[in-house]
Amino acid sequence: MADISDAVGILAARAGWSIPSPEKGTYCFQLDDNLDMLLSAPDGKTLFFRARIAALPTNPADASDMLARCAHDAVGAVRERSSICSLEAGSLMLHTSLPLRDAVLDTQRLATTAQKFLNDVAWWQARLQPAVQAPSFFTGGFSL
Repeated sequence: MADISDAVGILAARAGWSIPSPEKGTYCFQLDDNLDMLLSAPDGKTLFFRARIAALPTNPADASDMLARCAHDAVGAVRERSSICSLEAGSLMLHTSLPLRDAVLDTQRLATTAQKFLNDVAWWQARLQPAVQAPSFFTGGFSL
């Protein structure tokens, strides 16, 4: 049976990262350019990739503007970007998933999913925080 620690170990080895310690079943890879990626598999069957892409402004008008911009950008990017935006505790989060068994058995698929997800994170961060230096798109240590 596939285990999240197997997937995390495979991903870390492919990318040349150190393996983070899990907190409550979630592994957090803290990467350069504010590209932090959370991995969890709460049901033991699906590997979830999550990342915080922006804090929601406290001003309701600014928050509405950001959400409208996010919705517009999500529709425009749907063909190129498969990650999903959501709201979570005052932050905009990005998510994607992969069957845990596939992540462990097909390491190329795991690496490709992680790379695409991190590219999506960088893209969204650049779109939502234009005043901040935009992170470079992740090309990491994956051999594709």
